[in-house]
Amino acid sequence: MSTDTNNRHPHADIIIAWANGETIEFLDENTWITVDPDIAPTFAPRDEYRIKPKAVMIRHYAFKYHNKSVNSVVKNYSSTEDIYASQLEVCDDIIWLDNWHKASFGPASST
Repeated sequence: MSTDTNNRHPHADIIIAWANGETIEFLDENTWITVDPDIAPTFAPRDEYRIKPKAVMIRHYAFKYHNKSVNSVVKNYSSTEDIYASQLEVCDDIIWLDNWHKASFGPASST
């Protein structure tokens, strides 16, 4: 049995995410607007939708690797990694480049 992808709705993945409880946004004149959870979106094919990006806390740092080089990295911490983050705070090999700040990461939008 083959699946006909030509009849697939252009927002099918977003519709499934919405049905599974994800927060959805739509693009309105270059501004992402959160869809009211009490009102079903129209999911019009001409409109653009996305899953609302998740906000996380990040901090940039550099570290010594075998005392030979300094590598710059970005670490993205979740609440489950708080113990690891607190251990890095006192590590002598870490050079912090900034303070903790919010960043948003999410899947690509659906057009």
